[in-house]
Amino acid sequence: MIKNYELEPSFENVAETLLNDTLKRNNYLYKFYDLLKCINSSCSICLDGAWGSGKTFFVKQAQLLLLSENPLLEIGKLDIDITEEEKNKLKEIQEAKLKKIKDIKNIQYPIYYDAWDNDNAEDPILSLVYAITKALHSEGVFDEKSEKWNGIKNTIKAIVNATEVQFSLPIESAKVSIKVKGENFLKALEQNKKSDLLVDFKKQDELRLLVDTFFNDILPERGDRLVIFIDELDRCKPTYAIKLLERIKHYFNQEKITFVFSTNIKELNKTVCNYYGQGFSADRYLDRFFNLKLQLPKVDTKTYFDYLEVFNNFGYNEGILREVVLYTNLELREISRFISFYYFARNYYHGYNYPQKPENEAFIFCIDYILPLMIAIKMTDSHLYETFMLDNKTEFFENFMRGNVSNIFWGKYSFYPRDGVSLDEIPGAIYNWLFEVGIPDYLRQAIEPTLCFSSNHKSFLEEAISLLSNTSIYE
Repeated sequence: MIKNYELEPSFENVAETLLNDTLKRNNYLYKFYDLLKCINSSCSICLDGAWGSGKTFFVKQAQLLLLSENPLLEIGKLDIDITEEEKNKLKEIQEAKLKKIKDIKNIQYPIYYDAWDNDNAEDPILSLVYAITKALHSEGVFDEKSEKWNGIKNTIKAIVNATEVQFSLPIESAKVSIKVKGENFLKALEQNKKSDLLVDFKKQDELRLLVDTFFNDILPERGDRLVIFIDELDRCKPTYAIKLLERIKHYFNQEKITFVFSTNIKELNKTVCNYYGQGFSADRYLDRFFNLKLQLPKVDTKTYFDYLEVFNNFGYNEGILREVVLYTNLELREISRFISFYYFARNYYHGYNYPQKPENEAFIFCIDYILPLMIAIKMTDSHLYETFMLDNKTEFFENFMRGNVSNIFWGKYSFYPRDGVSLDEIPGAIYNWLFEVGIPDYLRQAIEPTLCFSSNHKSFLEEAISLLSNTSIYE
């Protein structure tokens, strides 16, 4: 049975990897922490990383880091939805971090908001306000009978009244259910009714004031500033992603708030173009929203592999699989799928009626070197996969074989070319023979005593990667 090699961003995993620096990114995490502490005005940060690169992990670690250093939080007494064991983990982080960061000032309280999980909401303002209120109230910050809590509830009601869409906001702990339909600003705009427009413009100013009031009410309970992590923005529907950005720009431009958008900027650019049309300058548009753009550092893959024991079941060809991951630039999330796919595809060999050497050695070579490359590029680049299988990527294969994997290859296989013929020609000749391009006789004669290819080998690879052959084994 193949295990799941994907590290889920659960509280336990986030806390454990932070405490032990499992991903070897704590140095960057503390740099990011220092950057946040230097901000004393309204600021939006774009934390850019590819899909599957560990952005959610990074921002959730940053959230725990900020929580652990907040002197206003008595962690042991928090009425937060985590277990006692998890509270103890948070205390460990606090103790470990306080040794690293001695000067605590500019106290910041973090809120995590999953934009993708909320993109069915009508209005991002209310969705954000609700998420923040729910997070703070679940931690026992407010007494439901207190004047402070009543004031916040009234502000929320006023915010709902000031928006132009219908929205349902259930705050279960406070037993409040609000559903109000506001004025339709767009309709007034279409009809060009000046008086209606003035009313709506006034409402926009009132809404900004109400949002400011909301934050001014909640902030003193938890620190000097709020840090709001907006995650998964690039996965949202284009309409919601754009509306969220613009709402935050217009209504949350508060000097005591830092927004951190963890996103894939390349995919977010596509979202903007899908909304405004191809040819639209997405880069310039997004520059309006982000004061800083930071590139998320890559995780140390060797450390990640060792921690999850990713390659323990693959014996001598562990090094080859590592090199495939690095050569094809697989992200953390993709590594899990790659290993699962390879595990099952490799098992196809055990049910295959293969001949004796050197034909059998050629099958093993295909499993060790060709099959993992096929899987990796099939996952990440369908065009590259098609050209690779159509014998058009000799250079791609040769460059892989000239990398670190060459030590493994030449350590196992011996070839005997004629005098004056370079061994460097062997990898390209193997690829051409396998994919039936044709190779000179002198190269075939050098390879054949060790590896002998036929049309069966290419068919074998195509069947193995389908995972549906009659001889496939899943154990």
